[in-house]
Amino acid sequence: MTKAFPIRIASRLLAADGYMDIKMFDEARKELDSIPVEYRDVPDYLWLRHRLTFAEQNWSEALDVGRKLCALAPDEPESWVSYAYAARELQQVELARRVADKGVEMFPDQPLLAYNLACYECLLGNLDRTRDLLTRAFSLDGKLRQEAMADTDLTGLWYTRY
Repeated sequence: MTKAFPIRIASRLLAADGYMDIKMFDEARKELDSIPVEYRDVPDYLWLRHRLTFAEQNWSEALDVGRKLCALAPDEPESWVSYAYAARELQQVELARRVADKGVEMFPDQPLLAYNLACYECLLGNLDRTRDLLTRAFSLDGKLRQEAMADTDLTGLWYTRY
């Protein structure tokens, strides 16, 4: 954790983290909800909230957390991945594309951002851009090629010549 929290706050954050490790998400949420409001717009808190919202597939809350993380921790590629992914899960594909595009602009060597942006571009019918981004993502992390074979966001490419 990067911010010095009072011990009572730090212990709650650690408890929430531990509960999530053992998949006790209701207990983790109770711990996070007990954190005073003045500590909730801090990246350490938000990363735990992010982890919880993704585990619960609570995409509306994940979208809000991702937006805050992009504002408070823009130097973390995962902020951009998370925000865009939550938007995608809420069928807000254009927003997901814009967020991921900004992330790729900031982190051109981050393979997951390029890959996810390719997925969003494909969903929007931008197949040439999809191909370019997949080529980039695969060159950065060849393991993504296997993932792409089963990714339903890329079905627009399945019957075209790559």
